[in-house]
Amino acid sequence: MSQILRLVIGFSKGSASHDAALDAAPRIESALGRKVEFEFIHGDTGTIAARHVASLPPDGNVFLLCTMGTHALQPALGRAGYDPIADFTPVSLLVDAPMVAAVPPALGVTTIAGLRQMPQPLRFSSSAIGGGPHLAGALFARETGLELHHVLYSYTRVLYDDLEAGIVPLSFNNLASMTPRITVGSLTGLAVTGPSRVASLSDLPTMAECGLPGATITNWVGLVGPKGSDPGLCAAIAAVCGSDPGPFAAHLAAEQTRWRDVAQLLANAG
Repeated sequence: MSQILRLVIGFSKGSASHDAALDAAPRIESALGRKVEFEFIHGDTGTIAARHVASLPPDGNVFLLCTMGTHALQPALGRAGYDPIADFTPVSLLVDAPMVAAVPPALGVTTIAGLRQMPQPLRFSSSAIGGGPHLAGALFARETGLELHHVLYSYTRVLYDDLEAGIVPLSFNNLASMTPRITVGSLTGLAVTGPSRVASLSDLPTMAECGLPGATITNWVGLVGPKGSDPGLCAAIAAVCGSDPGPFAAHLAAEQTRWRDVAQLLANAG
C-alpha cells in the first residue's frame, strides 16, 4: 500500500466535492499517517472520475468523492456507465447540506417573491448537468412555474465570477462557497434549499417558508472506494470523516429510489 492516498474529484476547484475533500484530508492524514493528494478528473458530471475509480483495483490507494450527481441522478438517467452500488465500496457521507439561491446585488432582488416578478426567461448556472445545483434549479422552476434556462459552466470559479457580474444572474449552489460571498456582499442570498434555516445565513428563509416546499433539496458528497476495498481501512477513514460505511450504504440505496422519477426534470431544465 502506498504512503500516498489519492482522493479523486470529478469537479473543479471550488466545487462542493473539492470543499469536502479539503475538510476531510487533514483528518485522514492524521488518522492513517499517510499523505493525501487530490486528483481532478473533470467531465460528464463527475462520471468520468467515477468510471475511472470503479475500474481500479481495491488496493487502498484511491478513493472517490462521490455526489448526488455521480451516484444518484446520473444513474437514474442512464448516463453513468457503472452501477453506483455494486461497483463501489461505501466509506462515509462527508457532507449533506442545503444549497443557496443567490443573485448579484445589482439585480435589485432580495427575496424569492421579488425574483418571481423578474422578466422571463431567467438564466441560472451550475457546473454540472445532472448535479445537485442543476436539479435545484429544475425543482424551483417546476414549483414556481418560471421559465428558467440552464447555463453550464466547466469551472466553478468562472461561474461565480459571472454570477457576481450579473452575466448569468441566478444560481443554486453549495453553502460553503455561497456563504462567504453573501457575507461580504458580493452576492445576495434569497433562500436556502434545505428543510431548515442554517446558522451561517440565519436571516435567509427556506424554500418551504417561501411557499415552495417542493423545491426542498440538499446536496451531498460522500467517499467511496473501488469494489472490494478493505473494510478495516474504510472503517478507519469513516471514523474521522462522518457516517460509518453501513449507514452510508443505506443512504446510497435510498437515493437510487428517491430521485428516479424526479431526475427526468433535468431533461427539461434548460
